[in-house]
Amino acid sequence: MNDVDCDQWIKAMNLVMESMYSNSVWTLVDQPNDVKPIAVNGSTRGNETKLVKYRLSKLDLWQKMDVKTAFLNDNLAESIYMVQPKGFIQKGQEQKVYHLTDIKKWLATQFQMKDLGNAQYVLGIQIVRNCKNKTLAMSQTSYIDKMLSRHKMQNSKKGLLPYRYGIHLSKEQCLKTSQDVKDMSNIPYASALGSLMYAMLCTRPDICYSVGIVSRYQSNPGRDHWTTVKNILKYLRRTKEYMLVYGSKDLILTGYIDYDFQIDKDARKSTSGSVFTLNGGAVV
Repeated sequence: MNDVDCDQWIKAMNLVMESMYSNSVWTLVDQPNDVKPIAVNGSTRGNETKLVKYRLSKLDLWQKMDVKTAFLNDNLAESIYMVQPKGFIQKGQEQKVYHLTDIKKWLATQFQMKDLGNAQYVLGIQIVRNCKNKTLAMSQTSYIDKMLSRHKMQNSKKGLLPYRYGIHLSKEQCLKTSQDVKDMSNIPYASALGSLMYAMLCTRPDICYSVGIVSRYQSNPGRDHWTTVKNILKYLRRTKEYMLVYGSKDLILTGYIDYDFQIDKDARKSTSGSVFTLNGGAVV
């Protein structure tokens, strides 16, 4: 090693190797004839990445998407073998390879972790697994309920669409008089918009167009703009059980795109939209 910090690198790698042995993460064994061991180098970070990638390649799709569960709660059906890293080859045992006995123990030597079992909620997103069908779904039903209550829309009518046909918003509907400003001063337009954006980005791409339209008028929203925001909330009340579902299909990325022609009344610009799906669910 010619790096100026090579002493620190060697010290760090020695500590990692010591932790492997002390935790009985692997043992030196003769290489089986029908096994091709994983090749590693002296970089602990690179080795971690290779082992993690190999680990992921052996998991079912629904487990791949929950990294915590995949690492902590699943056992490999086959053994993992790894060549001895350069600089740490045992004298007299140069032909032997490491047999990785417990990947959970290995990860515990690298990170501070707790085994919390299957993830059920992450940042307000509910994770629903169907082991039989090998699907994983993400839902924000609870988040939407809280959002509706916060904006006093929990008992509102249920909307059919997030954006009603024939509605055209523009700057002409923005506030113009001091009385208009006073009337709208207590309307939580920005707060509602932020809540809608989080749902849109996580599990509800179906409101993306509508949220994009009302976002244009956040600096000076009028009554019509606020009515449109409430219509989106009403739509979410009807469809709060909707969720993104990902299945065990081939990893094929599929894209769709559409656009209008100069619908924007303020700038006479066209609006385009696109969605990409992977394994049956939207990803972008």
